Amino acid sequence: MEKILEDSSRIILHIKRIRIGMWVNSILIPIALVFNGEYPVIVKYNVDLWVVGFTYYPVLVYCLWLNWKMLPLTKSQKKDNTWKLIVLGIIGMWLWLPNRKELDAMFEPSTEQKS
Repeated sequence: MEKILEDSSRIILHIKRIRIGMWVNSILIPIALVFNGEYPVIVKYNVDLWVVGFTYYPVLVYCLWLNWKMLPLTKSQKKDNTWKLIVLGIIGMWLWLPNRKELDAMFEPSTEQKS
């Protein structure tokens, strides 16, 4: 039981870190797109978008690591979450982020383990 509580507290700490990174990305991405709004993003890939890349990709990798290594999910759920994170970008990160109720359900011992 202590291992479950320890794992859940570690995961909650990781999720808090991810949430901070997602707030930073949620602010930086629109700002960078507004400043680069004159031309298509492909043509004008300047410093603003490099900053977004340096903040977005580490948060994405951290989310994927947490999804595959830490969260107690089935393999099909992990695959679905991976596609959600990669394809939808920052919106996918906000959709993927488990809330407190979902975390409690993940770490709640099932009836099979009790008996």
